[in-house]
Amino acid sequence: MTVDYLLPARLDEQLEVQSEITQLRGASLTFAQRIVNSDGALLSQADVLIACIDPHQMKPRALPKSIVAEFKQ
Repeated sequence: MTVDYLLPARLDEQLEVQSEITQLRGASLTFAQRIVNSDGALLSQADVLIACIDPHQMKPRALPKSIVAEFKQ
């Protein structure tokens, strides 16, 4: 995960988190996330890599087809 903190947020400030999938691979997906305030100012942006791991072997495994289908809609 990489995060760029650009501007501070204030207590009681209304924030919006925007998230989109930028890469979908066999065993992983990457989200680009942005946090903006009510004026539209960009406060933070991040790239988040999420991997699917077999819990017994602790090795990458393919994302479930049902999840991939939902993300492709």
